[in-house]
Amino acid sequence: MDRQFGDRDAQPLESQLNSMLQAIYRSIVNAWIAERSRVEWELRVQEEQHLRREEARISVDRAQTAVDERARRGRLRVEANHWAQSRRIRESVAHLEPVGHEQQTPDEAIGHWMNGIASPPSVVYEAHGENKASADCYRKVIEFVRAHPDQYEPGFAVTFEQMIDELYPPTA
Repeated sequence: MDRQFGDRDAQPLESQLNSMLQAIYRSIVNAWIAERSRVEWELRVQEEQHLRREEARISVDRAQTAVDERARRGRLRVEANHWAQSRRIRESVAHLEPVGHEQQTPDEAIGHWMNGIASPPSVVYEAHGENKASADCYRKVIEFVRAHPDQYEPGFAVTFEQMIDELYPPTA
């Protein structure tokens, strides 16, 4: 209260009672307004803190989702590479099947088995983008086929030569 009350010559204390009660009432109202402003400020601060925490949580969730998605895509790439490698191996094995396989001698069976062993590494090299190493494996298969022409039909090595030309074409 900014006003002083008391007995004065012109106004006794009883006549100032109404003014005194009004001043007390104004002081109480001002205190309520100040308290209400303080509570509103605290609520705004709490709401801002809550929003910042929520934004941080959402940011962490998005980052985790992105990490999970990258991991999932990586697993899918690996699985796709495995499927592609399996397909290439099946195709290679299909090319390696000699005619008259049932009537092979043990030496011919070993040659057929060696061809099956030599080709899959080339598929692995090819899957990893190592075309020169893959072409070298196919060259070994061609050398073996040429060393045992009686075990393979004519033109059998042509398929491998085409694969070499696709993977590692000769330089001019």
